[in-house]
Amino acid sequence: MKKAKYLLAYLLPVLVGFSFLNEGWITFLPLIVYFGLLPLIELFIKPDSSNWNPEQIEKEKKSLFYDIIIFGMVPVQLFFLVWFLSFDFSSIDIITNTGRVISMGIMCAVIGINVGHELAHRVQSWHRYLGDILLLTSLENHFVPYHNRGHHTNVATPGDPATARLNEPLYFFWFRSQIGSYIQAWQIEIQRMKIMKMHSFSIHNKMIRYTIAHLVLCFGIFFFINFVALLYFLMAAIIGILLLETVNYIEHYGLLRKVLPSGQFERVKRHHSWNSNHVLGRIVLFELSRHSDHHYKADKPYQILESHEESPCMPVGYPSMMLLSIVPPLFFYLMNDRVKDALDNKMAEVKPKEKVKETLDEFDLNRFVKAQDGDYSRALNEIKSAQKRSHWMWYIFPQWNGLGRTSTSMKYAIKSREEAMVYFEHPVLGIRLKEITKAFLNIDNKSAKDVLGSPDFLKMKSCMTLFHLIQEETDVFNLVLEKFYDGKLCNTTQHKLKY
Repeated sequence: MKKAKYLLAYLLPVLVGFSFLNEGWITFLPLIVYFGLLPLIELFIKPDSSNWNPEQIEKEKKSLFYDIIIFGMVPVQLFFLVWFLSFDFSSIDIITNTGRVISMGIMCAVIGINVGHELAHRVQSWHRYLGDILLLTSLENHFVPYHNRGHHTNVATPGDPATARLNEPLYFFWFRSQIGSYIQAWQIEIQRMKIMKMHSFSIHNKMIRYTIAHLVLCFGIFFFINFVALLYFLMAAIIGILLLETVNYIEHYGLLRKVLPSGQFERVKRHHSWNSNHVLGRIVLFELSRHSDHHYKADKPYQILESHEESPCMPVGYPSMMLLSIVPPLFFYLMNDRVKDALDNKMAEVKPKEKVKETLDEFDLNRFVKAQDGDYSRALNEIKSAQKRSHWMWYIFPQWNGLGRTSTSMKYAIKSREEAMVYFEHPVLGIRLKEITKAFLNIDNKSAKDVLGSPDFLKMKSCMTLFHLIQEETDVFNLVLEKFYDGKLCNTTQHKLKY
């Protein structure tokens, strides 16, 4: 029964079908249900903060049922878009046209962008391809490079366009977020091309490919249908984009990460996103409202996202919060005190030195520090010279437990996600890992096998996969995979880490 609840997400296509088959006020049915009836019902349903138990999480994350529901949304979205474009808009009354455009716009947001977002975070390339198709129906493909490598890196900082500032009206935010994210998407891809030693406007630049896809789609609608159909499609896409930005607005409103003594921002944690456990919103949006856990572990599939006590909670569900946000004074009245409480509780938190030491001791990371003290400088110089000559791979580029059988490989194996993250954040080990990985990324005209030899080039692939998958704040690991391994991850490491 808990699985079957997600079938309720198909309520939207049913409602849009009613809209497309009828005329007059009934064409507004999706709007009435999603932003009228659902918020009203949620007022009488107690939020549910319960989570699966660990055994159930293991079972649910392997279930194909949840993927089938998500994948089914792709043909549904495409079918409804074709149906929408088949209307003779010029011969239909304005009320019916308006209702149908709004209905299609809601589909563009909830299915095109929201489900596209879920798939864009998947590791499997064909999942991400399906996400690209869905995002194309809303002309929002720049979302992928910006969201995955911009927003997840800079969230809850002044550098993130999609983090709403305290007392910032929604209508200002719409423009700042959409324009800012589009610019950042180009910057991210141009920087990636430079690292890959490719022309900034190479076809490998995702923004070039997305721009071409948008032009082909729009010109295709214009040439094969007509200009009026294109105009109505653009209106529906804009509605979808504005709904996306409204969701972005409520998800991080006013929240900020601490600035550490080093001048860097603290790592993204669960209290840097607003959470909602209101049941109906969770279901129809595929658990998007458990946003805190999504940002904490972005590769988690929607069905096992969790609620945690440290996550600040919205007073009502997503649909209600979106409605409240269109009246800025009311939204500020409801949220500003909650923002202050969240910041007072979390910004003042500093992990005691004893607690830091306790965490490090738990994983015995000092074994890496001791091993590297004698070899790190030599390893860095060898990487800079593009030729590995000595033996240090296991403790300079650590890999997941079980990938090696020697005593050395087992001694320096990473045994949990938490240990990998503590390693990544270690004041010595983390800095060294990023430094030597950047040095490796700067190598040109040689393969990873040429530089490291065999089987060490495979160990490198495993290490890069590990640290790419456990966090999204540093992109250098993924760039190494793209440049030296054709963007392919280590299958064994990926399988062991998979949620």
